Amino acid sequence: MIGEFKNRITFERYGAPTQSATGGLIQGSLAALWVKWSKVEDRSGSLSTDKGREWNYDYKVTVRYQPSKVEQSGDLVIYGGNRMVIRSVEFKGEGRKRLVIIRCSRHE
Repeated sequence: MIGEFKNRITFERYGAPTQSATGGLIQGSLAALWVKWSKVEDRSGSLSTDKGREWNYDYKVTVRYQPSKVEQSGDLVIYGGNRMVIRSVEFKGEGRKRLVIIRCSRHE
C-alpha cells in the first residue's frame, strides 16, 4: 500500500468571494493548501461536443486521511501540470477514517 502512494499532488482552494464597488461578487483568490503523497488513477475519458471537440478526463485520487487537512468538493488538485476540480470526496476505513477517495475532472 505504501508503494502505491508515489505521486505528489497539491491542493488549492478559492478564498471567500468579496463584493466589488458596483455590488457584484468577485471570486476569491486561489491559495495552495497543502501537498500530499497520493495514488492517481486515470479512470475514464470522454469526448464532449458541447463546445466543439473537448476531452474530459476523470481521475480517482487516493490520499491518506489527515484530520487537519480535509479536502472538499470544489477544491482543486494540481497533478502533472494539470489542474483538476474535485467533484466528490469519500472517506474509507473500518470504524475510523484512513483513506480519502477523491473523484475529480479537468478544470478548464
